[in-house]
Amino acid sequence: MYRDPRDSWVSYMRYFTYSDNERGCHQKFLQESFNNDSERLEYIIRQDYGYYTLRYLPWLESSNTHVIRFEELYPDILKLKEGVWGETIKGLLNYLEVDTQSINPKDFHKMTFNEGPTASAEFNKVGQYKKYFEEKHYALVSKPERAKIIKAFGYEL
Repeated sequence: MYRDPRDSWVSYMRYFTYSDNERGCHQKFLQESFNNDSERLEYIIRQDYGYYTLRYLPWLESSNTHVIRFEELYPDILKLKEGVWGETIKGLLNYLEVDTQSINPKDFHKMTFNEGPTASAEFNKVGQYKKYFEEKHYALVSKPERAKIIKAFGYEL
């Protein structure tokens, strides 16, 4: 699964700054070294955390990989609450050879939605960067080295 790098940078910033799980010296650094989220986000984007993801690009074309965009999966996770299997989840379960008839979608929703170490109270997780990005952030991600990451995964600047 992959996600828009801009949303990943925002998620990273929020998780390591505000997580209830103790994040140690990195959390302390982000909380104490910057005045606000805008400064934290600028720092995170500049750290080039996204560059390592380019090594996974060949997986997108591999027949041994089932590729899912977060932006396609997340709405399907929300539909589960209503008892509906979305196409992306059905494709994943089919790839894993899991019979959707053997799982209640509502129960599956309860087990997956907002569970895990990166869960947050934020309901709309797609396009979060639009709420956080300022002109300086857009300028940073427009630089060729970062734009390459965004475009490589099929996102528009």
